[in-house]
Amino acid sequence: IIAFVWRSANHDVRECHLDEFFHIYVDTLNGILSDLGSSTTLTFSQLKKHLEIFSPWALFVVCFFLPYGQVKQHLPLGTLFEFLDREPQKYYDILIQAYKKSSPYFESVLLHLEAQGVFESICRLYIK
Repeated sequence: IIAFVWRSANHDVRECHLDEFFHIYVDTLNGILSDLGSSTTLTFSQLKKHLEIFSPWALFVVCFFLPYGQVKQHLPLGTLFEFLDREPQKYYDILIQAYKKSSPYFESVLLHLEAQGVFESICRLYIK
């Protein structure tokens, strides 16, 4: 869900409707689990706690996939990782090109991360 929110949800959802989205997610997941005969459920507060624990993942998704998604000529990730193994210089050149220009979306996404408490969670959980 972290990857989906930070890679696919639009500005309005992240800015104004994220808790609503998470409630819909929890309700839908619990409905599917029930349909499958499971007695396991997830509460909204449990989901929020898990999202807090995985705050570094949200930051990683934004820092890696946002610039990669802004590249004019997309390269499959599999190909990119093949270059990492076989042609490190080509891998490096591709990344430099992709990350050279900062994304116009970075600022708003970083503000969304801040509003969701991602940085605060990382500090609380990992920086003593």
